[in-house]
Amino acid sequence: MNYIYILLLTEIILLVIAFIACGRDIMSPSVVMVGVFLIATIFAVLNVENWNIEYSFSAYILLSTGLGVFIFTESFFYVVSALLEGKKTYRRISIETEQRIIKVQYWKLFALIIYCIIFLYMQYKDELRIAAGAGFNGSGNFITYYRNAAIIDGSLPEQQINGILRQFLKVITISGYIALFIFINNVIIYRDKILKNIVYLLIVFFACIRAFMEASRLDILKYLIYTVVVTYILLKRKSKWQWNINMKLIKYGILIFLVTLPAFYFISGSIGRTTQQGKSMFEYLSLYVGSGINAFDLYVKNSPDIASGWGGECFTGIQGFFERWGLIERAEVSSGILGFVETENFRTNVYTFFRRPLHDFGVLGMYFFTMFVSSIFAVMYHFILRQKKAGISISSDLYIMIYGYLFMWIACSFMEQYSFTILTPSLPLIFALFYIIYWGLTTKFRWN
Repeated sequence: MNYIYILLLTEIILLVIAFIACGRDIMSPSVVMVGVFLIATIFAVLNVENWNIEYSFSAYILLSTGLGVFIFTESFFYVVSALLEGKKTYRRISIETEQRIIKVQYWKLFALIIYCIIFLYMQYKDELRIAAGAGFNGSGNFITYYRNAAIIDGSLPEQQINGILRQFLKVITISGYIALFIFINNVIIYRDKILKNIVYLLIVFFACIRAFMEASRLDILKYLIYTVVVTYILLKRKSKWQWNINMKLIKYGILIFLVTLPAFYFISGSIGRTTQQGKSMFEYLSLYVGSGINAFDLYVKNSPDIASGWGGECFTGIQGFFERWGLIERAEVSSGILGFVETENFRTNVYTFFRRPLHDFGVLGMYFFTMFVSSIFAVMYHFILRQKKAGISISSDLYIMIYGYLFMWIACSFMEQYSFTILTPSLPLIFALFYIIYWGLTTKFRWN
């Protein structure tokens, strides 16, 4: 029996359960997670014959129960937060929601733009150096050569961007998120004029250029996910969480989704990717969206006996940090990029949210890891964001930005377990940059 169809039906049921159990909130973490898995499964079903899918009972049980554990964990925290709220355990902030345009002094924006230009140029020169080492002679797309050297190979230090420069480039990335937050707040939420806020989009553009030069579509996708999440939460906050999503916003969301997928297909070649060559748009998008569902089944059927060490796939960044300091010796396979699985008309190296914890910790460990991730988002969403529903402050803004930044962990769970890129030693630095840059931009400095 092909359990892919049973999985599809189960995910529809789980979506309804998640919506009801988590406060009838369409953007609650569980609803989004089950929703993206459902979309991915639909793409897999449409390719049952092309990919020769014979979905196993084991993979079906692991995926469906894994999603169920995520829903159960979040619903537990939702119920607890609702009970505490009913008992008035949390002190309400008595600030009334008001028209609140975030204003930044022009000299700060000008300085930030100059900073972006300087360090983007330095990134460009360093990537040219890496591309030249891989055979780039001035003709063709240097990003292709850079990607082949730094990402696909990347075994030598000289094949990587200078470590100090990379830290300065983080400022551009975080500034992009902050500028996008300010633009959404001012223009979409409080209806300020677009022209008065166009400079923020310029900073976002620089951040996207920085991601584009690193051959990363995922970072650009993260900005789109961030836009949807932040817009939703700010609309909720403005109405003291009384606003309900309407059909107009749903239509905009569907439109963004329909535009984003073809865009990924057309920009692939320009950032050094060749996986779209010889494939129709539907074939390519099916692989991008639905391949993880099938790959997880293939992994379960033939799990490789690879000793990656405890957390070797989930905590690659942390292990790499310990390795550089000589505290541990990593197994050769503990890389952020997993190996490819191939069948006729099918090739991918993404295996959904559940593959890495299953490989590292076993079935029971996968469930505990799922509870761990669900707890993080449930606490942030139900205990922090919603409990500060009447307050508008820098801290409230930062919570929303950080939540939006991390949300790709959920929104892209149909593809990967992104703990290996999020739970790294640089995460505290990311949080610190959010605070320092946003505080610096929004605090008015007076010159004597």
